[in-house]
Amino acid sequence: MGMLNNTNKKAKNWANNDRKLEDFQPDKMASIADLEKQPSSKSKPKVVTFNTNLKISNHARNMLQSLVTLGYTATQKDGIELLYQSFVDTLADDQKRELDMQYKTLERRDARLKNRL
Repeated sequence: MGMLNNTNKKAKNWANNDRKLEDFQPDKMASIADLEKQPSSKSKPKVVTFNTNLKISNHARNMLQSLVTLGYTATQKDGIELLYQSFVDTLADDQKRELDMQYKTLERRDARLKNRL
């Protein structure tokens, strides 16, 4: 309540000030050419890579480890990528496009979240 009853300070009247229209003009006007320019090299990366944890059962881990042991892949991570690509190869074209769109959406989300930090 104390702030409402404060009559010592003069209230500013923003509508009746001495500013001119020129005071509100931008320093530079944008053009179509400015919008078509390529982004600078300082732009944020579109793809980021970071480690994450994945909880899997011991059975799934053993399947991945058997791929490594028999030499089909060098690492368990490579085994996951091999299995993913093998699955994608079995899909119809429209299913591949749908999966690719979902994958790219998640990649953009990761890039946006990591660049925020």
